[in-house]
Amino acid sequence: MCKQNILFIFVCRFSWLIRGKIQRKVSREESSREHTMQLSKFTDYSFRALIYLARNRNKRCTIEELATQLETSHNHMKKVICRLAANRYVKSAKGRTGGLFLGDEPQNIVLSDVLLLAEENMNLLMCYNSCSACPLQKQHCALKKISRNALQKFINEFENHTLQDIL
Repeated sequence: MCKQNILFIFVCRFSWLIRGKIQRKVSREESSREHTMQLSKFTDYSFRALIYLARNRNKRCTIEELATQLETSHNHMKKVICRLAANRYVKSAKGRTGGLFLGDEPQNIVLSDVLLLAEENMNLLMCYNSCSACPLQKQHCALKKISRNALQKFINEFENHTLQDIL
């Protein structure tokens, strides 16, 4: 056998060995990890802003204060507050004693309403938007129905709670 063939066999076996160890390590890490679904930062900050305003109902807050306390940028918080204010979850007052405050009582703010307002895309699968995104749509595919049901249960859980429940 020539040296090139021996070297090639060695490299192949070594890479196979390394790949096997990495795959075993990854599968152990994945099994010990919690499974999570993550909402957008916009939604997260929308909830946080409402919680902060509800906990500080005795004073008027500023966007700068919210951004600092919630550890986000001023511009990002401005967009969050703008959307919440447009839907009357947050109100503002001008003048020397002005600022931001909660637009309604915490027990009247349903979390699913805020979730659906803030989260622009609740589609778990690409085929929600377009049937052409999946070649299996031509045949019967139950995955879309299962994921829609799971999403609805997720939204229903938020529907069962108000802002008051998370203060």
